[in-house]
Amino acid sequence: MNVYTSIQKAYEDYIQSRTHYWDHLHGALRGFVPGFLDYLGIETNLFYLPDGSEGSYIAIGEGINKEFLVKDAQELNKSKELSIAFTIRIALEDTNDKSNNSYYYFACKFLKRNDKFFFFFTDQTIGEVNVDVREGETGEFNPVYKKIVDNLLDKLHTSTLV
Repeated sequence: MNVYTSIQKAYEDYIQSRTHYWDHLHGALRGFVPGFLDYLGIETNLFYLPDGSEGSYIAIGEGINKEFLVKDAQELNKSKELSIAFTIRIALEDTNDKSNNSYYYFACKFLKRNDKFFFFFTDQTIGEVNVDVREGETGEFNPVYKKIVDNLLDKLHTSTLV
């Protein structure tokens, strides 16, 4: 084997490793929304808005407010830092549209380091959450869901108008 052949082989291994990494990361996120619905005790993710259009209690995607775009886990963008940056959108009520501020957004990054998965939230009061995602198991994101719900309830309680 010449030197160039060894470079090609190393590059092929690198590409295969990256592909496996991203497949594993996106695959782990596929269960995030269904798990969050279970955690919240919601049977279906869909509700109908007054104009007849569909709304969702929980969604992942990119952007916030009117720029929020719902995406499947596989569609979320990969970053150079080997993380997936995305937004979690939660419906605060199921009878109004976006213009009435009936959604709350959490910006976060999801990554894998040393065979462990981590959520990093842009809001430093939430911080980082380590999760143990295993294929076929449920409840692995419960620490993330708890942090989100606790943070949201705290924000709603402290921002009540007197």
